[in-house]
Amino acid sequence: MVTTILVMMAGAMAALATVVQSGSDFNHAKSVVTQYGRVALERIERAVSSATANAEFPGCFVYSEQFDEWNYPDTLIVWHPTETAADPSGLPMIDELVVFCANPESPFELLEIRLSDVTGAAPALDDNVGWQMLLTEFKSGNTAKRVPLTDLLRTATPTNGHTRPERGAVRFDVRLRPSAAEWSEFQRGTRDWDDLSWAQGIHGSGTGLRQTWCRIELQLQMEQFSEAGGSKMGTSGPGVSGTGADTTTPFFGSAQHDDAIAKTTQLAALRSEVDQNRQFAKLYAYLKYPWPRTQMLAKIAKDLPPQVTLRELTIVEETSTASPRSAVTPPGIKSQPVAGDTPAKADLDLLRSQQDRSRAEIQISGTTTDSGVLNLFVMALNGTPLFESAKLHSMEAVTGSKQPQSNFFIRLTVRPGYGQPGGPQAPPAIAAEASSKLSYDRS
Repeated sequence: MVTTILVMMAGAMAALATVVQSGSDFNHAKSVVTQYGRVALERIERAVSSATANAEFPGCFVYSEQFDEWNYPDTLIVWHPTETAADPSGLPMIDELVVFCANPESPFELLEIRLSDVTGAAPALDDNVGWQMLLTEFKSGNTAKRVPLTDLLRTATPTNGHTRPERGAVRFDVRLRPSAAEWSEFQRGTRDWDDLSWAQGIHGSGTGLRQTWCRIELQLQMEQFSEAGGSKMGTSGPGVSGTGADTTTPFFGSAQHDDAIAKTTQLAALRSEVDQNRQFAKLYAYLKYPWPRTQMLAKIAKDLPPQVTLRELTIVEETSTASPRSAVTPPGIKSQPVAGDTPAKADLDLLRSQQDRSRAEIQISGTTTDSGVLNLFVMALNGTPLFESAKLHSMEAVTGSKQPQSNFFIRLTVRPGYGQPGGPQAPPAIAAEASSKLSYDRS
């Protein structure tokens, strides 16, 4: 009887010791997970709260991937330069970005990634293709510097059919006040400055407080131990996929970045729009050159005296032997489009490089019964708003005619038009010319 009681007591003590050991192992694993989760959240929150932001880039944003009908917002990009930002008012440089995401090759790892050896500006926020290519370099490139924040990230397959590789259980959500949609409406002029959803309603006539708020969710998996010896049971890495909810610990965090944004950004957008419209106007004016034929013919006919008869009038273009860039084309005109040029400016530069070497000329032949009147006619055309010069190149007497008359040949050089070097900068004053007709009466 005593022996039986002793055996029962020994068994109870052994079971109690096992329970105590299992509890100790569980608490240790729990504390390890808690420490990893706090460190990971603190790193992300610190980067977001000290980010650089402006109207073009709100400090951070989330890049999401779509699989079937599911969306996975598990990549966070933060503008967090190690020193002062190279262009605080524009887009961030690539080496100023830090990316938080799961390791695509080992999804149980949460990484902090930088590309310190890559130069150039990051893509615009709406350039999905550009960001996809850049993030591929961040996640898989050889030059990226990857710092593991934890290797206990819970993993799962995106679909029930297990046709996709496992992904780490991490999610980000970024919200802006004013939102990106409201800011776009303000820049287009469809929403008033005072109607924007300012953070805490803080704004003035020229400056407002814009808030970037980032919400973070992590699911970390405890290292598992067997009931009988404390050995690990993990099969796919420290963070084991497919285990029960009792071994998964969720962590929630948030960070915000407040930035004063000026109303002058709308002015910059309006200036950009005005500049584009100005380029279209310059192209349109250039395509109107040379001057309308009817306008040049009307000027010649208006000053034509009755003693002069026109036989032939020809409008030709003569090409200068000098290069268009050095002799005629203004400095800065490019024969090939340059990245960043508007389509109108690129077309205008190309047309100028091809056409500015050409000058329009009017060749007139005919007869006159009074050489003095002919000279007055040429003088009247010389130096007018339409013609740069008028020259009487030849005049020969006609033999065998009943009254004295001569054949002549005149050359008129047409002035450069709008948009051409040396062309007018204001509407022509043709209508303001004296309407009185020159008198060719020599009496």
